Amino acid sequence: MEAKYITHTLKLPIIIRKHLRKYANKHNKKECDVMEEIVTNFIEEKIKEDFADSCRRMKDDPEQKFLAEAG
Repeated sequence: MEAKYITHTLKLPIIIRKHLRKYANKHNKKECDVMEEIVTNFIEEKIKEDFADSCRRMKDDPEQKFLAEAG
């Protein structure tokens, strides 16, 4: 069975760590949970950007245009 979590060491600038701790405390969350949210949101946003980029590239592709018009 595959483990659900792994431990990953991350080096952060001190000021970022202070902001992370302050945010986590303010919202009654663990720092690791805030980091998980941040990474998840970042990855989801990058996936959306990649999809949008591929759609923009496809609109100029004559073969894709032909397939779209052919239905």
